[in-house]
Amino acid sequence: MVRSGESGARSPAKSSVSMARSGESAARSPAKSSVSMARSGESAARSPAKSSVSMARSGESAARSPAKSSVSMARSGESAARSPAKSSVSMARSGESAARSPAKSSVSISTFSSFKTKLSYLLHLMNKAHWDTV
Repeated sequence: MVRSGESGARSPAKSSVSMARSGESAARSPAKSSVSMARSGESAARSPAKSSVSMARSGESAARSPAKSSVSMARSGESAARSPAKSSVSMARSGESAARSPAKSSVSISTFSSFKTKLSYLLHLMNKAHWDTV
């Protein structure tokens, strides 16, 4: 009976220890949740930083893409500046060939004039058909 009383005395002690331990775990779990909340807050604080970095990087790419487009425009301008030189060379060469073969150039001019006449007539018909449907 004494032993059962001791066990009865021991079991409340154990339950109080278990309650104290559960209280510690309850005290620890808010600490963990606050740490997890603090960590999620850090990740929330970090994710805007990451998004701002990604926005800054996209801004850099946006700042770089006009630079690239201006470079490509400058390069196309260079090619446009080079192409008249090439066209003038080709025109000079075609002029040389026209000076060498006037018969061929006159044939090509007459062919071009007939093509121009056909093209203007075709555009006239398309314009007329457009205004007839409107």
